[in-house]
Amino acid sequence: MQLRLLCKTVFPTFPDAPQECSAYTRLFLTDTPSRLVYVLYAKPQTDAPIITHTARAKWEGSLGLSNDDKDWQYCLDQLQAISPNGRLRLIHFKYIHQYYYTSLRLYRYKLQQSAVCDRCWADPADFLHLAWCCPVVANFWGPVFATLSTMLWAAVHPTPLVALLHCTRQIPRAVRRLASVALFLAKRCVAVT
Repeated sequence: MQLRLLCKTVFPTFPDAPQECSAYTRLFLTDTPSRLVYVLYAKPQTDAPIITHTARAKWEGSLGLSNDDKDWQYCLDQLQAISPNGRLRLIHFKYIHQYYYTSLRLYRYKLQQSAVCDRCWADPADFLHLAWCCPVVANFWGPVFATLSTMLWAAVHPTPLVALLHCTRQIPRAVRRLASVALFLAKRCVAVT
């Protein structure tokens, strides 16, 4: 399924034969197997704006506001800056792409009987509800932001852009890294529960 999505991204005419053979030749007619692995990993990185465009559209649609390009690029850069640990980066990646299995998603896959939230019984329980809007989770985020504002001696306003996407550009630069790590740990707690 993921390989099919990659091929559709790289080749707009997929599953038909590509019109221009340069990308096709580069991808499948390589000299060595190690070169093929390099091409498979390098090509999605060069096409990252195409892939993250859908994630950005999801966030803008669910939040009802539009991010400017600098904020969105900052959120994507946080993926690399969070930690050198791949598992911790994966958590942020899953938040950016809203990849966690929510009750609504499981209901659409017909793996669950209803799309209600397991915490507050609200319907439907989409990603934004489970990570931010649920009253149980909102009770968690309130003290996190209050503690963060006290620790940093700066007002950190609770918004989903700051909490879930690490868009911390409005926080003073001297304490931005500390705020980002603290928000990441809080986001990890929400993802685990």
